[in-house]
Amino acid sequence: MNVEYYTSKGISKLSVLSMMKLLVFTIIYSPLYYILVWWHYFLARSCKHNYKYEVSLCLIFKNEAKYLKEWLDYHILIGVDHFYLYNNNSDDGYADVLAPYIEKKIVTLVDFPFKYAQLKAYNDCYEQNKKETHWLGYIDADEFVNIRDCNNIKSFLMKYGKFPAVTFNWRMFGTSGHIFRPDKMVIEAYTSCWPCLTSTGKTFINNDYDFNEISVHWHTAKFCGIKLFPVNLSKIISIHNKSLINSAVASKGYLNHYWSKSLSEYVYKDYVKGDVASKELEKRKTEGNRFLSHELNNSDKDYSIQRWLTPLKREIENLSNEAIINKLKKREK
Repeated sequence: MNVEYYTSKGISKLSVLSMMKLLVFTIIYSPLYYILVWWHYFLARSCKHNYKYEVSLCLIFKNEAKYLKEWLDYHILIGVDHFYLYNNNSDDGYADVLAPYIEKKIVTLVDFPFKYAQLKAYNDCYEQNKKETHWLGYIDADEFVNIRDCNNIKSFLMKYGKFPAVTFNWRMFGTSGHIFRPDKMVIEAYTSCWPCLTSTGKTFINNDYDFNEISVHWHTAKFCGIKLFPVNLSKIISIHNKSLINSAVASKGYLNHYWSKSLSEYVYKDYVKGDVASKELEKRKTEGNRFLSHELNNSDKDYSIQRWLTPLKREIENLSNEAIINKLKKREK
């Protein structure tokens, strides 16, 4: 599966000039980058950090109550230890959904009542928790980490332990023909998707490093005065979400990005709720033919994340073997 360059208007192509700049920069920068990464790795081995959590996620949300349980339970199933959730002026009953997770100390909830607060929340999360969690991923409630070559996020990220950060590319999922929200889980209802990954995605940072830039889609560390970019899942440097080599990325994993869900949910998200990042993005989402330029790219199907569907339903419905047997007996009567 290819990785295509992405803009807010859909799939695009990098200009020849941009490709040449990327090529030249990567050729010059790569030797120094990998030397510094290995040097940092050997230094870090001699001063082990005692993190409370191995893998955590940071999320800023507004009125996502109906999606939070599935999102949390799915990521718990794949091995996420903890969640730092930033509530951005929600009024939809989110507190009732989160209460059991807070009681179990799985979720840390922060009220964050600022406008266009995504970057501010991300930076706050880094500063507050960089010594508490080894890996910290920044994703949204419509994004699900879909690891393909193993089933545990901790085991997966161990392969990238030398690097400052690792980027998961998006795979975009559309409406799958739903006008209104269906009575199904997100990962069950939406399977129509783009035939490619996009250059854009989200990043997990390795807090063995010190970071000097926390952004929305990528984050950069600094070591020996040199800026260190993330790598993609093929361990190739990703400069502002652009890598020279992406050929093997899809076989390792990606983010299922349910960017629209149903048509009505898309309309609410882009035209009513607004954008959490910036006024510019909020305006851009309502201009042009954004919906069609994305929806008409859904020429493929992806069921790979549905291998988790039965375990997830069992978790959400709290179905022990005994409970299943009792339900079977009732059906037989």
